Amino acid sequence: MTERRVVFSIGVVYQTEYEILKKTADMLRKVVDDQHYVRFDRAHFKGYAEFALIFEIVYYVLSPPIRPHT
Repeated sequence: MTERRVVFSIGVVYQTEYEILKKTADMLRKVVDDQHYVRFDRAHFKGYAEFALIFEIVYYVLSPPIRPHT
């Protein structure tokens, strides 16, 4: 297997300022992009929950190169 798909959601409280909400998907992308051996797919607003706005994040974990043991 060369990669694994990861899907997860986070909740952002309703009291979050609108300017921050507009940047949330981009901030989540940066967090994923800053990791090694991952490939970002998407981050977007998914829906409303009882106490939060739900964002979904999808990325792929890539298999790291295999290094011989020394």
